[in-house]
Amino acid sequence: MVRVSCDYRNGVQSHMPVERASATQCEPGPTLNHHNLVASMTRILLIGSLLALPAICDAQVEYGTDISFAQHYETVSTNYAWLPHHVDPENNPTPPEYEGMPIQPLGDMKKKYDDYIQGCVEYYGEKGDRCTEGEQGRVAMSLRQPQSMRNYTEMGYTKIRAPDHVFKLLKEFYDTNKGSEKLEKWTTGNIYT
Repeated sequence: MVRVSCDYRNGVQSHMPVERASATQCEPGPTLNHHNLVASMTRILLIGSLLALPAICDAQVEYGTDISFAQHYETVSTNYAWLPHHVDPENNPTPPEYEGMPIQPLGDMKKKYDDYIQGCVEYYGEKGDRCTEGEQGRVAMSLRQPQSMRNYTEMGYTKIRAPDHVFKLLKEFYDTNKGSEKLEKWTTGNIYT
């Protein structure tokens, strides 16, 4: 679950994680007169995605996989709440490409994801196709890896403080080797570690 806070600057409601919200957000903006009320309403009408945003500050938005970043599929959801099949479902059947696709509450995350992949492709130039290949492998691993994991306890795992003799060994190793780190090398186009 992600907690969001709203910001009504310039007549547009945007969202960000609460941890990054400032104290000035969600306070009343400038006094509205007829001109800036009309301008604000025009912006709202032109930006259909605002229909999908929570109407109150500190609303909770819940979402699963493939919303903020590709995890089980090689793209993120583009099924926005302002699309006709959500706004007026009686007169607009859900198009096949949106069947089973979760609603996207975070805005245009597809562009951010596509830009991320494109940045890798551009960085590696002629070998940029390896970024896409690596991404396909990452997504496949995200589906395959969890089923092979085993719990160490009935509840999953237990977090404990390292015994003093174990911590001493780790600390000695760290102190001895500090400053002799080597850059870990990954294959060309690998965009995750």
